[in-house]
Amino acid sequence: MGVSGRAMLEQLLQGKTDPALLAELAKGRLREKRELLEKALTAVQGHHRFMLVQHLSHIDFLDEQIAKLDAELNDQMRLFRPS
Repeated sequence: MGVSGRAMLEQLLQGKTDPALLAELAKGRLREKRELLEKALTAVQGHHRFMLVQHLSHIDFLDEQIAKLDAELNDQMRLFRPS
């Protein structure tokens, strides 16, 4: 997930509902699609927020697991690095 998407979703989860303000969080090339973002963000309802919380929590968990695996792999690979 990109920086823009994550920022918009986090604001939605904090109760922000103004699609125009949320679309303004777009960065880079995504800023060119603010009108489409506003339309999409208008459709987000309460049950969507619930699901977003579940998905973002899962993504955060997976990111933590990936970081732990990366650290373990780096630790194990030190045996094969030239001194």
